[in-house]
Amino acid sequence: MHGAKVYIRTLIKRAVVAGLIASTCSPLDFGPAVVPAHAQNTTNCFGQSVTQLSFINPSLISGTSLQVGARYRFADIIGNGSTDGIIQILGFQNGASLNVFDNGVGLVDNFQPELNAALNVDSSVDFQITFVTAGGNTPVFLDIAINSVDVDGNGDLANGIPGDLREYVEYETTLNTYVLNNPTALSVNTSGPSAGDRIRFESTTTQFAPGIDPAALANIVAGLYTNVSSFEFRIGAIQSGAADANANTRLTSLAFTCPSFLTPTQTSNANPSLSVTKTASLDTNVPVGQTVTYTYDVTNTGDVTMRNISLADSHGGSGPAPVPGSEVLQNDVSPVTDSVDAITNGIWDTLGLGDTIRFTATYVVTQQDVDTLQ
Repeated sequence: MHGAKVYIRTLIKRAVVAGLIASTCSPLDFGPAVVPAHAQNTTNCFGQSVTQLSFINPSLISGTSLQVGARYRFADIIGNGSTDGIIQILGFQNGASLNVFDNGVGLVDNFQPELNAALNVDSSVDFQITFVTAGGNTPVFLDIAINSVDVDGNGDLANGIPGDLREYVEYETTLNTYVLNNPTALSVNTSGPSAGDRIRFESTTTQFAPGIDPAALANIVAGLYTNVSSFEFRIGAIQSGAADANANTRLTSLAFTCPSFLTPTQTSNANPSLSVTKTASLDTNVPVGQTVTYTYDVTNTGDVTMRNISLADSHGGSGPAPVPGSEVLQNDVSPVTDSVDAITNGIWDTLGLGDTIRFTATYVVTQQDVDTLQ
């Protein structure tokens, strides 16, 4: 009956959706979507508030150790008794294997699998990392930073070892931002990625950086995830020589804290998008005094979680414009529970990928509307 110009307040970026205008009306805020009852150890990481995690002393909970399908639980990864981490071995590619699932030396808070890379191929291991309630399996959604430390090679020119291997890691593209130091010794997607939903970061040289050193900034890549309960991660190596087995044993290290880059280069991987569909309970030959109910369905059609969504209807009628409110979750696709709203106040707090929320509003038709055929 009446044309509508809908403004969607988000915390991502300006976007045009379904012929309606989406705009930002508040500053960026990447706070955790689900807040456990206990305090979290959070820090600011390149403009995003992240929960720092510690992966120590895993226990095998199913499957065969070091084999595909094996699942390990890391207890109390936040340090407040609320959340565990489960890491599953998803698969091995081209002859790779694991010597150790988690090497608990040095950077003990990091997840540190020990890869045995195969000769003359690109070989790798895939993992799935999931956050769940302590002692249980209910998903927990967190805002986190992950950073791979010491992505390098196996050469040591000072001691006459030219090197024949380059390490790499792959992050799932559900991350919204990745960060490299400037300068960096890593390239992005040079030899990959292995799949369309992955981003590969690989060493540009066969030379190694001494030790698993968080101060070797050129050999670190950080990824920022928002409102995530699970993601996949790959460690691998490209080997092109005849190194002995020891040279192909590679200790990798994944930290859940923020790296201390001095000159960071930050790249957005997010593609925010919303679609809005507006319908009216009556739209033709509506008499004076009739109440029309408008329904607004808002769907997250992008690849990043959207936050603080509100609607404003630029109405063509002569009476007071309808005010969208009474927001409810209309459709919650997998994973469920990632869309949450603390209070019904006309603003939806967190909208997960593919989920739909519904706002409603009413309008009473005036005589002028009828006279002007609005």
